[in-house]
Amino acid sequence: MGNAISLPKGLEHLVDSLHMSNGLTSVFIEVLAISGSQLAKTNRERELIIWLAQRDQAIVGIGTVGFDIDEMPWTMG
Repeated sequence: MGNAISLPKGLEHLVDSLHMSNGLTSVFIEVLAISGSQLAKTNRERELIIWLAQRDQAIVGIGTVGFDIDEMPWTMG
């Protein structure tokens, strides 16, 4: 089983979902979390990185960390 990162329902036709194996997902999320934790300066940036780190498959289970982009805790502005 793998994971998918996709656009929200209704917008999925615009761009294909990003499908990754469990191993690739682990590396992808870990690299984002490690890099982001070094770069995050504001509380909002830190919250986003924490949210990503919570998708660690070692914590929540293999094949269960896929998400829609609109689930991410970000705002415009």
